[in-house]
Amino acid sequence: MAVLRCLSMRSTVVVNAVAVSCVLAGVSGCRSPLADDDADRLLRRSVVQAIDRELAAAPAEQWLQTTQPPAEVETALRERLEELDAIGPSDGRAPHTLDLGFDLTGHRQQAVSVSLQWVMASAVRRNLDIQVARLQPAINEADVVAAEAVFDALFFSNVDFSKTDEPTTVPLLMGIELGTAVRASEQYRFETGLRKRLISGAEISLSADLTRFRNLAPGIMLTPDPAYTAAIRLGLTQPLLRGFGSEVNTATIRLTRNADRRTIEQLRSDLLDVVADTESAYWDLVFAWRDLAILQWLVEVGIEVRDILERRREFDTRLAEYSDAVARVEQRKANVIRARRRLRAASDLLKQKINDPQLTVGSEAILSPADDTVEAPISYSLRDAMLTAVSNRPEIQQAILAIDDASIREVVADSARLPLLNLSAQLAYLGIDEEPGGSYDNVFEGDFIEYVLGLCNVRLLYSLKLLEGDEIYEVKSGDTIAAIARRNKMPQDLLMRVNSITNPRRLSIGKRLKIPDVDF
Repeated sequence: MAVLRCLSMRSTVVVNAVAVSCVLAGVSGCRSPLADDDADRLLRRSVVQAIDRELAAAPAEQWLQTTQPPAEVETALRERLEELDAIGPSDGRAPHTLDLGFDLTGHRQQAVSVSLQWVMASAVRRNLDIQVARLQPAINEADVVAAEAVFDALFFSNVDFSKTDEPTTVPLLMGIELGTAVRASEQYRFETGLRKRLISGAEISLSADLTRFRNLAPGIMLTPDPAYTAAIRLGLTQPLLRGFGSEVNTATIRLTRNADRRTIEQLRSDLLDVVADTESAYWDLVFAWRDLAILQWLVEVGIEVRDILERRREFDTRLAEYSDAVARVEQRKANVIRARRRLRAASDLLKQKINDPQLTVGSEAILSPADDTVEAPISYSLRDAMLTAVSNRPEIQQAILAIDDASIREVVADSARLPLLNLSAQLAYLGIDEEPGGSYDNVFEGDFIEYVLGLCNVRLLYSLKLLEGDEIYEVKSGDTIAAIARRNKMPQDLLMRVNSITNPRRLSIGKRLKIPDVDF
């Protein structure tokens, strides 16, 4: 470490203070030489261009309506539709008119009417997956606060005590001993101050310390004894290469903020899925009720036909016809039982979606939909649908956040490839006296000033030598460059460059890889 130490009088105080202030002002708002906003803009521009291409391929603004052409049978029987509807099962058959059988308690099965609006509101409010998803944004928000707290001012305080009592050599001068063979002392030290990290990567500190030293060695007298040494120190450490710039040092904050936004978009996606699944479950329940009504109507009609054939057995009904009617009735009764099971399964699935405490999955009540389907055309525009999807779909926002994350990590990785080179500066005002107050008076007089300026921690990342903190990893069977880089939390291309690997697929077992000591 190249260091210049000076001890001067009061005349140099102003010069040193101004120099340090200029350094602090210069680094507080600096940017990294690796900052490249063009890459981020190009990535975002490519997303916008891809969307524009899709929109350009879409037809012009044109609103269409869904249509359902009538079936051939419906066309052929159009004149008799009213007659056929009259003899068929009624669509508006009330649930209490259907035979739901008995529940597990032996009582008649009960139905509880629910509307689509109530079901959707209950699902959004009480669905377990949504309740769990709502916790993650709060957790990520706390992570953002923790990441931002890195740049908060930190108050620190240290107290230590040391006592020395050990033998030592004694110098001789013309056969006369100079000093004593015992070195003994007692020292108390108290330090307190503030430390703050800047977005440029610099760390500044302002501290005050007081040391009480008392000599205990026999035959030696010091003055003052005990001695109080006070100091006020102003320090600065600024990375010049690796870790320099606001883009690198605020990367964690930006990544955590993106993670927070991503969880919010994921919550939106989960809400959309829950709403879609709940509505689908509701209409499945509607169709299950309709199927049960149809099958029970078929049983009733079959019983009527069977009874008619039974009364006519002595006249014109053959045994085979009567047996077929009886078999059909029993088969339809079995279908009704299966329809009841499907109805209960559809009801339980909807109960699971809404998670209402009064209508649990274990309850015997069956949900009955209060709303029915409406056959009406839907107007839509392909271009409007694409614009709405691009503007509101969570997947689009998550993709943009992923692009931003990749650009942030690229900047951090580029910074990690640079060697360590830090600028270190320290300015201290010193004072000594036999009393604590007197030592601080000497400090404020500014008679004794010490300053340090130098470059330190110079280290090349791509050095062939194994530097302090580096590790050696021996490749084992099944290892890949990607897996080794992931375990050591470093970019794959950085690991390849450090070890001069051009083809990641040609990795031999037993090869020794250098794992540099870098933080990401």
